[in-house]
Amino acid sequence: MPGTNDPRPPFLLIDDGGWINIYNSTDDLIDDQEPPFVDEVTFLIDSQGNLMRLVADDDSVHLETLDSEIDLNRLQESVDRFFRAWTDNAPPRHDLPTKDYLSEIFALYRSATFRGRMRKER
Repeated sequence: MPGTNDPRPPFLLIDDGGWINIYNSTDDLIDDQEPPFVDEVTFLIDSQGNLMRLVADDDSVHLETLDSEIDLNRLQESVDRFFRAWTDNAPPRHDLPTKDYLSEIFALYRSATFRGRMRKER
């Protein structure tokens, strides 16, 4: 379900190591990226459900909106894995509409108790 075409923070970024970062502005997102890192991003989604990507040009990075659907099952698996491994909080419910699910991720991430070490999967 793509939302609007203009990126709307906050942004959810998941890297290939499964780590989640939340960015409250486009500037914060761009400022935190380095060109080699953009290939390590597995999900980048804005608050409206727009799938995004980071593009590196020489020494700079910019943001593009993609015209494709979020693979919600894959996103939920990634988010669940992160919350189980790195927080003491339960992951968001899966029965929510996409925008509400994203809002729940943002809220839970902000209030999460993060672990100093990764919890092993059972």
